[in-house]
Amino acid sequence: MVALQFRNPVSVSFLSDENLPIEEAHSWPQKLHNDETDGFTCSYGFFTFVDDALMQEIVSELGTTHTVFGTKPFSPEFNESPVKICFRAGDIGMIIGAESLRILSHEGEVLLSEVEEKNRQWWSYWKQYWQVKDTADAYPIDYACEVTIPLQG
Repeated sequence: MVALQFRNPVSVSFLSDENLPIEEAHSWPQKLHNDETDGFTCSYGFFTFVDDALMQEIVSELGTTHTVFGTKPFSPEFNESPVKICFRAGDIGMIIGAESLRILSHEGEVLLSEVEEKNRQWWSYWKQYWQVKDTADAYPIDYACEVTIPLQG
C-alpha cells in the first residue's frame, strides 16, 4: 500500500458519472477526505500517469468534473504539469496535475526508480505465498495475497 503526495498542485478535480445521484457525486470527495469510505478499486485499464488520450477518455466518459483546486483539466497550466495522474474507479475518478510527486509507504519514501523493483518483489512474494499455501511451510494469511489475482501467469 502506498500514498501519493502531490507537491505544488496546479489542478485537482474529482470526477463522477453524470448518472450518479447528485448527493453521491457531491459527497464522495468529502467522505474521502474524512476517511469515511470503504475504499475503492481502480477500474482495470483506467489508471495513468502519462497517457493523455486515456485521461481525456476517462474525463469524457464520467461526464462530471468538479475542480476543487487550481485550473480545469487540460488547461495550458494542467498540460504543462510535470506530473499528472488520472484514474477511474467505477462511477468516480480523479485527475490531478502537479509540480512533483512523492510515493510513500509504511517504510518511508519510495523513489520512482525503486517502483519497478518493489513491484517485482511483491509479485515474487505473492507467487511464493501461493506455492506454500496449505503446506507445512505456509505463510500466515495475507489478505493482500488472498484478494490479488494476476492478469497473467
